[in-house]
Amino acid sequence: MRTDQSRGSARSLKFAVIFYLMISILLLYVLIINSWLCDDAYITFRTVDNFVNGYGLRWNVVERVQTYTHPLWLFLLSFFYYFTREAFYTTHILSLVLSICTLFLYIKKIANNLFVSILGIIILLFSNSFIEFSSSGLENPLTHLLVALYFVVYLDKRCCPKKLFFLSLLSSLALLNRLDNLILFLPPLVFLFLRNRSKKALLFVLLGFLPIVTWELFSLVYYGFLIPNTAYAKLYAGIPSYEMHDKGVFYLLNSIQHDSVTLPVIFCSIVVPFLIKRRHLYVCSISVLLYLMYIVKIGGCFMSGRFLSPLVFCAVTILTSESYEKVLLKRILTCLWILLILTAVFSKMNPLVKIPMYAFRQHSISFEDSHGVGDEQLFYYKSTGLLHLQRTLDKNLFNELPPVSVKTCVGMIGYYAGPAKYIIDVHALTDPFLARLPGKYRDKWRAGHFDRFIPDGYIETRTSGINIVQDKILSRFYDRLLIITQGSIFSKKRLKEIVYMNIGKYFLPEYAEFLERRSKYRYPSRIYQIL
Repeated sequence: MRTDQSRGSARSLKFAVIFYLMISILLLYVLIINSWLCDDAYITFRTVDNFVNGYGLRWNVVERVQTYTHPLWLFLLSFFYYFTREAFYTTHILSLVLSICTLFLYIKKIANNLFVSILGIIILLFSNSFIEFSSSGLENPLTHLLVALYFVVYLDKRCCPKKLFFLSLLSSLALLNRLDNLILFLPPLVFLFLRNRSKKALLFVLLGFLPIVTWELFSLVYYGFLIPNTAYAKLYAGIPSYEMHDKGVFYLLNSIQHDSVTLPVIFCSIVVPFLIKRRHLYVCSISVLLYLMYIVKIGGCFMSGRFLSPLVFCAVTILTSESYEKVLLKRILTCLWILLILTAVFSKMNPLVKIPMYAFRQHSISFEDSHGVGDEQLFYYKSTGLLHLQRTLDKNLFNELPPVSVKTCVGMIGYYAGPAKYIIDVHALTDPFLARLPGKYRDKWRAGHFDRFIPDGYIETRTSGINIVQDKILSRFYDRLLIITQGSIFSKKRLKEIVYMNIGKYFLPEYAEFLERRSKYRYPSRIYQIL
């Protein structure tokens, strides 16, 4: 009888291994067929190209402006770009390798057993958010890997100062990859530190945070600011908080409508640790909840699912890293997994069928909903999809730009135009002057897309190099900003302006005359102003 049982167990294990291999191959196929690059990624590519070719960490080579939110991702891309001198295949392959490493860590080090690892992989397979942003050219694949490494260390039963060091180091690298990651990585670290407080533990934690501290000091000296220019452009456009919150809620609703797996799994990961009473996972659930609240606070994103991809991977990790001792709860969770999988399978927008069904054919499909949240993958796949061999992008058009031009969606334009062209970004992501002006009036706006009114004389100023901005207040402010972005790095005058700018000396919560005259501005309540 024991022989029969052992044979049955061997068959079950063999079947599970075969099924697991099939799922892994399918996942690899889905990652490859869904691989794409967004326009925002090309903003980083231009900085990478300038950096590798000796122009410094700059987008427009004449000025020092941090136009990227992910220094760690930029440096990793730069390393490989130095050898390949091309961005398209380099980024696709690097993203794929990082995603494979992430999934390998999940299977080998995080998932509690083979059964739950298969369920976790299937969930990730049908998560539009995770699959789409395992590429895209943005920092998400690297964030996924850092999350996996973080959980490998955090779930280790041992607790010592060295563990706190590695957790703080990974947290620091995650912040270096994107500052928003603080919300996701910090709570578990604080939880462990409070349970093991000592001077030695504090020292190890501080040592772990050296990378992000070093970067912030460099950023302050080199760029003149602690946060990237994109943050000023997106979060300081003068939009009231209630409108931002509304956009954030609609961003989550968009995910529910177009991605039937991601948010349900995230919500489950918030609740389940409390049901099974795993105290060390409580703080992980709280981190996920806090990040969801943060997404709502900042108005979400114009890219459907972008901010949710680290969360869904965290969620799967939380749900599959523990064994479930209660039979009833185990059955409930199994039924839930199966229900989610069936829902995803019958969805026309799941990652298995979305690209073959829509990207390769001339189906009419709306890329953007009524709240400005769009499926950027479908929009850009014909130009940047890894397997779309007949790409529609005509790169030669960008060579015909004048020396100074005004554009929106400046990623591909800037990268292919080369370092000789100066491009003014209407959305102000790459323009430090426009980023500090409030956004134009738009009845329907997209998150991160706040057009700026270009002051009279600004284009001529950029063309001639002589300040002929017509408004006197803005003209004086432009001179101050120019000292920071183009002046000698260690000059006393520049260092003084950096201090004044960052402590808010040039900021008044009053209407400037320039803005009061402009009905085009929706919320003219914020502007930097020379005292």
